[in-house]
Amino acid sequence: MVILKTNSLKMKKAFFFFTIVALGACKQPAKQNADGSTNAGTGTSKPIDTLQSIIDANINKQPEIDTAFLGFAFTMTQQQAIDHYIQLVKDKRLVKDAHGKLLECPLSFSMVRAKATIGPEFHGDKMYKLTLMISPADDSATAETVFYQAATAYMKKYDGNGFTLYREADPADPTIKRFHWIKNNLHIYLHKGGGVTFVSYINMPVAKLADKDKQSAADSSKAQTNKDI
Repeated sequence: MVILKTNSLKMKKAFFFFTIVALGACKQPAKQNADGSTNAGTGTSKPIDTLQSIIDANINKQPEIDTAFLGFAFTMTQQQAIDHYIQLVKDKRLVKDAHGKLLECPLSFSMVRAKATIGPEFHGDKMYKLTLMISPADDSATAETVFYQAATAYMKKYDGNGFTLYREADPADPTIKRFHWIKNNLHIYLHKGGGVTFVSYINMPVAKLADKDKQSAADSSKAQTNKDI
């Protein structure tokens, strides 16, 4: 499975790293499957029942989609991503939070205001994943309203337009949905974790390689441990 679960500590470290560098320099609901998931095709009458089958059907399609959020691109090296981040600060697209510790992107949905911190992940010095952590900007919004407003905004933009939408129930709370929009190499994954809404832009072919490398490293570490004990 290409989906990458968000590691909150790892993402927070990425947010702090970028901040230090910068400061120093809707569609109608689809039919629900038995497991609580839903899918919506892009003009095909035959539904695709699993997320993995949608990923497999798209992962090698051309042309590749390079752009993610705020002009970040999957072709960027780590240094290019840092330079872009600094430029966003200069352009006031990213601003200091209330405590002056993080840089955030202000977001305005139809009913609430929110803020997003940004964390990239790299493989072979190329960005393959960009994750937003979205939270309320003030007391007029709650984590729940921000989640539903974000989901609505993404559905309005990405439902159709060549993207396949897949929805699934959150195992921790089946009343909450997880959303996936997939087109060619791009996988946009929106879900709620605690009081935060996560949105990840994933370059699936590279993410697959990154997952394989991580698994190989884990297997090697396990084998060494078994040898040592």
